[in-house]
Amino acid sequence: MHAILAVLLAALLTIPSFALGDEVMVDTVVAEGTSTSQVAQTEGASQPADEAQTTDDPQAADVTQAPDATRADGATEPTEVVVQDAGEQGESDQVVTVQSQEDAATADALKTQANTDELAASANGVTTTPSIRYTAHVQREGWKDEVADGAIGGTTGKSLRVEAIKIRLANVDAQSGGIEYSMHVQRKGWMDWVRDGELGGTSGKSLRVESFRLRLYGELAEQYDVWYRVHVQGIGWMAWASNGETSGTSGSSLRIEAFQMRLAPKGQTPADLESSDVPFAFAENYNRSGLSVTAHVQRKGWLKAVGSGQTAGTTGQSLRVEALKMSLSNYSQGITYRAHVQREGWQSWRSDGEVAGTLGKGRRIEAFQVQLYGDAADAYDIYYRVHVQGIGWMAWAKNGQTAGSLGLGLRIESLQVRLVHKGSSANLPGGDYKGKAVDATTKKPSNMSIKLIPELAHGYKSPFYQRCIVMHDTTENRGFDYWIQNWIDRGGSGTQFMINEQGEIRQYVDMNQICWHVGGATYGYLDAQFNVVQHKAGAGSAMNQCSIGIEIDHVEDGRPYPKAQLDAIDRLVDYIDRYYGFHATILQHKDYKLDNSDCSDEFQGYLRHLQRYRTTR
Repeated sequence: MHAILAVLLAALLTIPSFALGDEVMVDTVVAEGTSTSQVAQTEGASQPADEAQTTDDPQAADVTQAPDATRADGATEPTEVVVQDAGEQGESDQVVTVQSQEDAATADALKTQANTDELAASANGVTTTPSIRYTAHVQREGWKDEVADGAIGGTTGKSLRVEAIKIRLANVDAQSGGIEYSMHVQRKGWMDWVRDGELGGTSGKSLRVESFRLRLYGELAEQYDVWYRVHVQGIGWMAWASNGETSGTSGSSLRIEAFQMRLAPKGQTPADLESSDVPFAFAENYNRSGLSVTAHVQRKGWLKAVGSGQTAGTTGQSLRVEALKMSLSNYSQGITYRAHVQREGWQSWRSDGEVAGTLGKGRRIEAFQVQLYGDAADAYDIYYRVHVQGIGWMAWAKNGQTAGSLGLGLRIESLQVRLVHKGSSANLPGGDYKGKAVDATTKKPSNMSIKLIPELAHGYKSPFYQRCIVMHDTTENRGFDYWIQNWIDRGGSGTQFMINEQGEIRQYVDMNQICWHVGGATYGYLDAQFNVVQHKAGAGSAMNQCSIGIEIDHVEDGRPYPKAQLDAIDRLVDYIDRYYGFHATILQHKDYKLDNSDCSDEFQGYLRHLQRYRTTR
């Protein structure tokens, strides 16, 4: 059997290359820097029209091709095609060598030999390992030689953009799967997924590739992981990504200049991955400060570092952030931060990559603050926000403000930090909660006392739902004790706070507990975002979960409200604002419930001022 196979293989070697036609598949790889006279340009001659050198592109100039020249020995000299590049200003003309027929025949012979070698290996029972092979279309240089398995595709040190990429797998059965990839391209965003050697990116449009994603499909995806990283303008080599993760940048107008790709057995991180210049694989709205944020998460340990605007930590997994560290790679000093930790409170400030929080103690970070200093503070503002247990994404804090919660025992689950150039628009995404922080430890008004009445508390009220402060008045001046007993006797209706005419504030229910103080609505209701919509009928019970009630103990007989009582209202509203970290909508009871009389006519002027200026006068 082996003798027969040997004869067949010998016969294949004698077949002229032109007899094999265009269907011969080649898996040979030419290392970057090798002369293209034998392989690369021959392949270019048979490329589809959309991959040719911008000859059909409206931005490109006319192509002028000289006729073949004949050498003295009778051989044909390679000709040159000069293409005016439509790229960035200052770029030189592009020169592409078109191979002679003699060179093309040599290349075809190499292709035939490569396939013959693979057939021989297969016939002899040699098992081959899958190989990932790729080539880049580079500004002014066109299609580069195909390289493989961790070699560099593209260029470094030349400031040239990658405009398109082709990727394929070798030594695999087509039935077992392949590779697919999607490019994020200048002015186009994410493009459709392509696969198995198809063009990803653009040709003839002078547009940079800014980031990409790779993933295997079919049985191969169950057997192997694909690893890749990019070399980006102004950043250098970014960290390795894998299996569909994004590698590169977006919103930063930075070009990919080079890349590497590798395959590895499923679940095994290659031990010999090259080190990178930054610890993150992707950055959105990247700035040259090189911001890096790393979170240590319950049961997961240290996660991958992320860049400006990216999420450090997890969401939807109910896991606490236990420690964090931040640094600016382009500043030896410049960022400082501190964490508020379960059972410890505020720790001292840490700086430039030091660990804030705790390790090995199982304690949650509940809040943190971040500031810049030195040259970094002159160049940037720093914004940050947190995803908090039971609340979600909170509003963005800035330049040393507190983000998170204090005194509520709620864990931070993830965080985002973003640097913005001084004087630039931040363009920050919205969150789930209006406040930067919830602070149950905020200083209480000096004339406020707490006497919690269990009969008036009706379940947990998450800060997430807080929307309104609802003002009530008693119409009869009866004093604290009378009204408490009256509320209990009526089944537990009441408010979190009451203020008497002497300006004393009494708290009866914790602000994280529901009070029954609104009742059914005939005038307003809450929309899907729990915002108040007036002049429509709807169910009013949800308002109790979304508001704080303040009862003013005052006789409705035309007398003015005492100054001490009005001052106490101002102080209490300020306290509630500081507690929740934002200004809730201020209503009176009859704004929400048409058949109710409070607040009194005498209070209407004070109410309007309070709604507009957060003070009664």
